[in-house]
Amino acid sequence: MDKVYGGSFLYHQEPNLVLCGLVIGLDYENPYINPYHEFQRWKTHPAIRAHLDGGTCIQYGARVLNEGGYLPYPS
Repeated sequence: MDKVYGGSFLYHQEPNLVLCGLVIGLDYENPYINPYHEFQRWKTHPAIRAHLDGGTCIQYGARVLNEGGYLPYPS
């Protein structure tokens, strides 16, 4: 994923909740990249796994983020 635009987040909420996610730009060049598999791989990183071990997934979802600010909107 060297040339892919994106990032990740890990937020802590009370009581004992963690919100996590992975953002991948839809203009990636590699046709074999799978955002779902990349997210699963990210969750196994030791720094992330330490926050997720022993937890239970209570909700999940997927979103498309508009990139480009105000200019892409039609007039």
